[in-house]
Amino acid sequence: MFDRIRLLATALAIAALMAGCSNYVQQAKVYESMGDYSSAIAAYERMAERCQGRERGYALANLGRLRLKLGQNWEAEKLLREAKKLLDESDPLYPEVCFNLGYCYYSRGAQWYGQAVEQMTEAVRLKEDYPKAHFYLGAIYLRTKQYRKALSHLRRVRGEHEDRASFMAGLCSWKLGDYEGAERMLRRAVELAETPEDKSEYLSALQELMDEVARREREMSKIAKVDLDPLFAALPAYYAENPIGRVTVVNRLEEAMEDVKLMVELKGISPAPAVNEVGTIAPGERKVVPIKAAMSPEKLRGLLEDVPSQEVIITLEYRVGNAKSYERKVAYTRLYNVHAVSWSPPEQIAAFVTHQNPTVMRVAKHASLADTPLEKAIQVYETLSLYGIVYSPDPKNPFSRKIDYVLYPWETLKQRGGDCDDLAVLYAACLESIGIQTAFLVSEDHIFVMFNSRLPEQKAKRVIPDAKLFVVREDGFAWIPVEVTMLGKGEFFEAWRKGAEEFSEELTAIPVEEAWERFKPVWVGEDLEIELPDRDKVLSMYNAEIRKAKEHWREIFGREIEYQMARLEKGEGSEAAIRNLIGINYAMMGEYEKAREQFQRAALLEPSVTDYHNNLANVLLILGDYEGAMREYEEAIKCGSRLGAVYFNMMICHFAAGQPEKGLEVMRTAMGRPEARDQFVAIARVHSTGAEMPDAFVRPEMVAGGAGVDKAKLQKLFGFGEAGTKASGISNPEELEWTLYWMR
Repeated sequence: MFDRIRLLATALAIAALMAGCSNYVQQAKVYESMGDYSSAIAAYERMAERCQGRERGYALANLGRLRLKLGQNWEAEKLLREAKKLLDESDPLYPEVCFNLGYCYYSRGAQWYGQAVEQMTEAVRLKEDYPKAHFYLGAIYLRTKQYRKALSHLRRVRGEHEDRASFMAGLCSWKLGDYEGAERMLRRAVELAETPEDKSEYLSALQELMDEVARREREMSKIAKVDLDPLFAALPAYYAENPIGRVTVVNRLEEAMEDVKLMVELKGISPAPAVNEVGTIAPGERKVVPIKAAMSPEKLRGLLEDVPSQEVIITLEYRVGNAKSYERKVAYTRLYNVHAVSWSPPEQIAAFVTHQNPTVMRVAKHASLADTPLEKAIQVYETLSLYGIVYSPDPKNPFSRKIDYVLYPWETLKQRGGDCDDLAVLYAACLESIGIQTAFLVSEDHIFVMFNSRLPEQKAKRVIPDAKLFVVREDGFAWIPVEVTMLGKGEFFEAWRKGAEEFSEELTAIPVEEAWERFKPVWVGEDLEIELPDRDKVLSMYNAEIRKAKEHWREIFGREIEYQMARLEKGEGSEAAIRNLIGINYAMMGEYEKAREQFQRAALLEPSVTDYHNNLANVLLILGDYEGAMREYEEAIKCGSRLGAVYFNMMICHFAAGQPEKGLEVMRTAMGRPEARDQFVAIARVHSTGAEMPDAFVRPEMVAGGAGVDKAKLQKLFGFGEAGTKASGISNPEELEWTLYWMR
């Protein structure tokens, strides 16, 4: 192939000698296409020697171009200048001669840029669409910091060098402060890059630009900083009243910013932007603003997966003079799903106690067939166990004090089990639904429940003689701890004892009703179709639990009696005092005749002690000897101590004997004696727990005046039937025994 081209070139050379100048052009082009620049130059030189006018100018222009390509800059300039003189401006070759001449100057360095610009400007004047000329003009203007002129040329480059032109245009826009335009042009350069090296260079510049933009935004933005907390989909009610984070606003102006507001919107969650009023910010002042955002519970309800980057749109609105201005910023935070809870603060767990769920309410109502909170709590526990609720630890998501995932009560019922927090939430919701106060007990790796028995401390000590089994809180009531993980595996009494063993003052106690003040449950939840266990089975298990508890109490009382008997044999202490203690323990065991014997002996030994007569009277009352009981109460009053307690027991005795008027008279007598009034009212409050307390005990002065006393209410309050009947409301002696006040 090469030989054929060589042969063609020889033939054209012979033809050129015999014909005109055009054959020299053809010959030169053939040599140039072969890369034989020396032969091409020789052809153009012969053409320049033999031709005149335009043909000679054409030959010189091409000679200059080839000399320039070979790096022979000065020779190229001389040839191009002479060619320019011979060619007319209208000649198509003229703009190229101008460009090549300009390139001669451009390649010599910055001191020749003026001549280069002059020649290339003339080229684009004659040939407006001249990408190469625009490219080098743009390059020169960029290097001489004439950025706007550079942009006007670089934007017109297409095809060859377009990637580099876009890159340089991006640099010019950057210098002019047009960051958006700079980013757009640099990204285009990256797309058009022809080599990996060029692409790396363009990307580096783009990253540097973005870093500067971010820095300038921080420096110039009036929204100087945004700090967002992680959000929890289970707590929309909490966020309605509490901030989701903080925004730092800085006034960088020389005038005050007035009517400043921050509009905050959680994209896809907020029904509308929340308006956070800021007020006025003085020049140079910095304000840290807690921000709130509205959340739609309906939109959060189905959020079962975490959102790692929840978009938060923050708009700053302010007025300077009469002109309003705005600034918008987008920030991101993590949004946890509807089952997630943080234990900081731990009160968040209360949001899951949906006690108004219809299924939860139905379960609790079905279970609670008793009157007292303790009895109801036992029956709820046994109902859940019979229904099939069991503890099932989740190895993938164990209890955590950082981020935990909790089932709602209806979900735990639906799957018939859960881990410790799921069961604690279910049990608390059931109890709260029937008016029993609950609290969570939280350690580093566990959670269980305690509930308010509504038994004041003094009464609890008689009802629950093992003081280790209850906790007296600030409200003065005994709270019962329950280890809910025993559900389905053990009876209530075992769960109670286990909870008591686990209790310590080191645990974090979270009263549910107090926690609801900040973390309200939002969703009622599903109403499930479930088959509840037969009530007879619930009552059977409940009765078994009561028997077990009584056996436990009897063991405690029996051990105490043995201990006191041993003291008697050894002659330790006062015999009367010891026999009084033995009598009290016999009474608690239901051994009333044995108790009577001990109290009688104590009263004979020390007849001036109020306690012995009072306790003997109590036993006689339980045994139905109302006259004997009244005689002993009178003896106790003659002794002159603890009169309020004795008057209270006398009142109960009259009610039990069907003498309510005499009972009211005793109450008035007690309230009229300063040394008896306070103790009488205190005891009455203890024993009225769980029933309606009459105004008489709220305002003692009403009793003294004989006003506002309702006999029927008082009888109901203390467990008795209608007026004129004898203890018809008391179902067994133990209930009467719990109502009386015993003295140790």
